Amino acid sequence: MEQNSFLFASATIAELTDLSNQVRQAIVKAALADDYLSAETQAIETTVSQMMSGMNKPRSKALTQQLEQADGSRDRLFKALVFILRGLIYWDKNPRNEAAIKLYHQIKVHGTSLTRMSYEKQNAHMDALKQAMQAPEMVQAFADAELTGLWDETMAAHDNFTSMYRESASLEAAKGAIASATSLRGALYEQLKGLIEYLNVMSRVNAAVYGALQAEVSELTHTLNTKIQMRLSHRATNDTGDETSETTEII
Repeated sequence: MEQNSFLFASATIAELTDLSNQVRQAIVKAALADDYLSAETQAIETTVSQMMSGMNKPRSKALTQQLEQADGSRDRLFKALVFILRGLIYWDKNPRNEAAIKLYHQIKVHGTSLTRMSYEKQNAHMDALKQAMQAPEMVQAFADAELTGLWDETMAAHDNFTSMYRESASLEAAKGAIASATSLRGALYEQLKGLIEYLNVMSRVNAAVYGALQAEVSELTHTLNTKIQMRLSHRATNDTGDETSETTEII
């Protein structure tokens, strides 16, 4: 059960780095065979290390354009898959109808509107969906629906975007421009959001494997949120102006 579904955007740098280290320790302790978790944990560890050393470089315009193009290709293929499945479902006399229903149901578990999400959130959902579709019955359903080629192309586009997204972070760090930890705070915040979102999704899909880890990370986040609420409440009591807090929901 998800005890807490959001992370306050008003967390300090120290609070975010502490939470990052706690989450990383929980993931290492869980020892799950999950490549996505391993990669994201390493990415967060790298960001925390960069924050401590003050190393960062904003993404270049050209690289941003490449990411947008790669994301656009992925989005178009995913939309095509969803639309085709819907068409096969509506055409109930088609022999591919049963397979289409099975595939579309699995996609609905992870969301049919992934293309509207942020990069980090979409990556988390797509990676979870990719794992789910590797089940033998899903592989067979793609074959029965005659959509194996489209699915493979969609995943190739997703893998290409993910690889490019991670490469951009490595290139930025390699440029070695000096910046304050504040400039990396937003990146760490988004990485944590994406990882928490992934665990929320996977705990719903496979509670037996991911439930305990998701619950532990949720408890860590809840503890931080409580601390921040107390701080902001105390500040609001002592300040004459209005004090507001910003939250970002993770569905």
